[in-house]
Amino acid sequence: MEGFALSSDGKVPRKMAAQYGREFTLAERVKYKIFGIGFFRPIEGQPNVLSRWFEIKSFTIRPHLDQLTGGLIFRLTGSKTMDALAIRYDEIIQIQVDREPDKVSPIIFSPFWFLLQLGFKPRQVR
Repeated sequence: MEGFALSSDGKVPRKMAAQYGREFTLAERVKYKIFGIGFFRPIEGQPNVLSRWFEIKSFTIRPHLDQLTGGLIFRLTGSKTMDALAIRYDEIIQIQVDREPDKVSPIIFSPFWFLLQLGFKPRQVR
């Protein structure tokens, strides 16, 4: 695991790509169905990879988790800088993904409300 400074466009630097793999091209992402994993929110009170980074710097935007050919990358956006934390696949011991249930409170008699009343799931209605 190693930290890197990113340029303003957020591209992976050559030094990082040599150690952790390059980013997938758009064609590869479509072919292998690998899309950005999305925003990552660490659970408060539990030790995790990003705890130390959050103590050192104040990040204004949630870290974005993405996949490289040889590992994972956390893109961390601060007020003035963009940093990246890269982890090789062989360094990963465990990944736990917890999803909270959808909490929806639609406006009464809206189309969204009617579809929920008919039994559709909130994710389908959106």
